[in-house]
Amino acid sequence: LHNIGLVLVPWVVLAAVLAWFLLRDVPIKANFRQQIDIFGNRNTWFLMLIYLMTFGAFSGFAAQFALLINNTYGISSPFAHEPNVVRGATYAFLPPLIASAVRVIWGPLCDKFGGAIWTFVSWVGMTISIFVAASFLNPTEMGDYKGFLAAMFAMFFFAGIGNAGTFKQMPMIMPPRQAGGVIGFTAAIAAFGPFIVGVALANLDDRAFFIGCGVFFVFCTALTWVMYARPKAPYPG
Repeated sequence: LHNIGLVLVPWVVLAAVLAWFLLRDVPIKANFRQQIDIFGNRNTWFLMLIYLMTFGAFSGFAAQFALLINNTYGISSPFAHEPNVVRGATYAFLPPLIASAVRVIWGPLCDKFGGAIWTFVSWVGMTISIFVAASFLNPTEMGDYKGFLAAMFAMFFFAGIGNAGTFKQMPMIMPPRQAGGVIGFTAAIAAFGPFIVGVALANLDDRAFFIGCGVFFVFCTALTWVMYARPKAPYPG
């Protein structure tokens, strides 16, 4: 395991070289006081919640996915004695693969149709998926894990759409001087996803936490529709 990080080293070096020669600064200047005025714009907080739902949920559940499988259906579950017991590590790479690939694929669609509508589609899909997944967290037979996997993979798929949609929204909704700061702030908060999900699953009943996430998803879905995605929304993006 300690050698896995070494695989990333040449890619980090390549990215640094490309960034040095190809990246350009946005031609917008702002002092510190002007930069922190993003916190006076309510859309900063709305977009933070929205991106916490997409990237935060994706990264959080992806980090805990193998453990969830092991504890519910695998080597640490009541089904551990089964001859073909499920091993979470077998599926651990799939959530990042699914969500990241979908994010890339959906970028051009968000550019064409706008980010808000795809963000809303993502929320609907994630909300349904998380409630379906919750229904498989108290399994009665080993075969239930297929339904759990399908629901979780669907959630990661829709989270990928939401990641693309939300990042398209931010520069469309926020004033140019504030857009970069909002993107950085929302991304930083959403990066706490693995910590939040990990702590919650360690201290709460899994099914109760999933249902709680579903309620949060419903709120974000309604927020996205009212503020950004509906016809004549105040901040279409």
